[in-house]
Amino acid sequence: MELIVVNDHSTDGTGEIVRGICAGAPEVRLIEQDRGGIARARNVGIGAIAAGTDLVSFLDADDLSPPARLARDLVHFRQDPGLALLSGTTRCFREAAGSGLEPAPDGPIFDYRGVHLGANLIATSRLLAVGPFDARLALGEDVDSLLRLLETQPKFKVVGDLALYYRRHAGNVTREVPLVRQQLMRAVLFAACRAASARAHPIEEKT
Repeated sequence: MELIVVNDHSTDGTGEIVRGICAGAPEVRLIEQDRGGIARARNVGIGAIAAGTDLVSFLDADDLSPPARLARDLVHFRQDPGLALLSGTTRCFREAAGSGLEPAPDGPIFDYRGVHLGANLIATSRLLAVGPFDARLALGEDVDSLLRLLETQPKFKVVGDLALYYRRHAGNVTREVPLVRQQLMRAVLFAACRAASARAHPIEEKT
């Protein structure tokens, strides 16, 4: 297992903290760059994945990963080598527990199933095949990427297990509702254009 941290020009000491972790944990890699946005940061991360890596998932800076989540999810891929995508449940929370690793037990939570990269475990080859995240999108690059992946008709599985703790706070970029709506509509428009193009230029079956 390898953990790739893309530091997109943060100013909160992330680089220094992760460099300290890397000194004693060779499986952790830090990549630092000038601020380039969400899509570019994701592309830098997947571009650094080691050859032969089977599966990939994402964890954004303000979110948490449930304990033993990856070990649990790997079982599904071992049982079905043809599986390309496993999607779990997301739990929204506000405050973390004292450990900082899970939601506070007395805080508000809300479980839902939605489009969030961190709630998915994806076959690396299938993710790379659909191309990079679209840097034209300020938001919704995850929706666009997953739509392109689903258009390839991969074998996928949806489970009820918790796969992500998603932190809600005043600084969430998704609180900018007009921007969110605009960018999600762009992602849907891109998908509609791809579908229209496919109908206009169908691939001829070989006989």
